[in-house]
Amino acid sequence: MNEIADKVGVLPLEVSDRMMGASRALCTIKFSMDMNSRHYFEQEYQNDWMDSGGTCAFWGHSFLRMVVPFLDWEESQSERFKALVDPRHVLGASIKGKPKDVPEKEIAEKIESYSTNFTWSNKALYTWYKPLAILTAHEGKHRVAFMRTHGNKPIAAWIDEQNYPAPERIQLIEPANRQDEWFALLDGRYLQVLQRPYTSEALLREYGVASFRWHQLTALPSENLVRDTVYQRRLHKTQKTIREVDRTLDLRELTDAILAPIPESKSVRLNLLMLENLRFEALRYARWPIGLLALSLAAKLVDGVFELPAFADAGNGLFCAAFSMAIAPMLMEWRRR
Repeated sequence: MNEIADKVGVLPLEVSDRMMGASRALCTIKFSMDMNSRHYFEQEYQNDWMDSGGTCAFWGHSFLRMVVPFLDWEESQSERFKALVDPRHVLGASIKGKPKDVPEKEIAEKIESYSTNFTWSNKALYTWYKPLAILTAHEGKHRVAFMRTHGNKPIAAWIDEQNYPAPERIQLIEPANRQDEWFALLDGRYLQVLQRPYTSEALLREYGVASFRWHQLTALPSENLVRDTVYQRRLHKTQKTIREVDRTLDLRELTDAILAPIPESKSVRLNLLMLENLRFEALRYARWPIGLLALSLAAKLVDGVFELPAFADAGNGLFCAAFSMAIAPMLMEWRRR
């Protein structure tokens, strides 16, 4: 027998109107994607957006991780509780069925059950990221789209409350080069790559998170060093686990590794991009080998037209010089005195 939902209150989403609108907008996007899943072109679009292959809708938690950095960083000690939840703030997943698949004669009964039944036989279990006013469906994924389709009546669900870092703890870092990745920085130390930066920035801006350029922040390692490390560890790629540490770069550990004393007997080979507080001007440097190469080709052309062996020798020498300058930065090695 159903537990009485009248004794349970509607989950209070105590956020600003702007945050409320942003969370609803994101959940609406997910609802739209769910309704277009399992179709050829629409499914392939979702697979691209999620950076994962599939044949149906993706779980709400997986979707949210693509948008929100440090999603599960905070630990929650609260006990589960019952509440009536606005489906417009829930990320569901229509994996095996959609609202249109429910026979007309069963709709009213399902609405009544979904909005009143808290028993284990019909249990919905949602994780509530309270500061973001967004819930992700663990159990009861399909009913999210169903209730949205049929009047947005609240869903009877059990709630796991999850916290999220305060906005002043997070900084978004916009790259100077649009081809580079955006970063999210937590507590001035922990760094993650934004997989969907413009969506993330739109949502977190309403949360109160500010955006910066790297040079506007202090006490950080070289940007080139950080980006090089991110690429080496492939942190710019979507990680296959849900552990936050697996997609996080600790800048303090990176700095400590650079400043660690080098044993007397050990030689170290450094990339120019790893020089602290220095930036290798690759384009400016490239003018010299390119210039020598151009002179080499010109000398070869003169030799071909006027048959002057001296120009041929000069061309060969200039070509060798251009080649040597091109590879020199990669061969440089420093040793401790």
